[in-house]
Amino acid sequence: MDFLAVLAKSSCSLNVRFYDKFILHMMLPIGCLLVIVLAYFIAKTCCIKKDEKKKQEKVKETASKAIILITLLIYPGLSTKIFTMFKCKTIDGIPGSLLVEDYDQECYKGEHITYMIVGAVFLCLYVLGIPLMMFLLLWHNKKHLHDESSPKHHLIKRALGGMYTQYEPAYWWFEIFLLMNKTMMCGKQRRK
Repeated sequence: MDFLAVLAKSSCSLNVRFYDKFILHMMLPIGCLLVIVLAYFIAKTCCIKKDEKKKQEKVKETASKAIILITLLIYPGLSTKIFTMFKCKTIDGIPGSLLVEDYDQECYKGEHITYMIVGAVFLCLYVLGIPLMMFLLLWHNKKHLHDESSPKHHLIKRALGGMYTQYEPAYWWFEIFLLMNKTMMCGKQRRK
């Protein structure tokens, strides 16, 4: 989902600072969410009559699935990009440490401090917030997840099923565990 990297490899030469790429990458989930919400409202108002409740529920379920899918797809990339903001390296002969992604930037000075604060905000919002929201959604609906006699079971299964149906009922939370595992793998730095 890093469209700037694709443009950089094309014939056009595009030079974008790491900090600018970072901010654009952090706006990606918000842009995706806005597109899905816009598509949902357009489908609901223009394509479906108000008395067609089943079709309205279907559109709602599809929007929910799309949000979950996009979130799961972009989560590792977001985590990686956020962790790179904090990855600095000391090079022999050069005083201080430099940002690994952009050796023109000195770490812990000037603009880098500002972006470290921004990175910490996005770390809380995305890296911690996404798994927390997924856990709360599943935990709140836990009694409906596998209980086929529940009136909300089919609705919950269609909307959130991608996060729990592949696991046994006792392990309804396992997708969140996998997400956190991906986060730890993205955040691990190699030591030499």
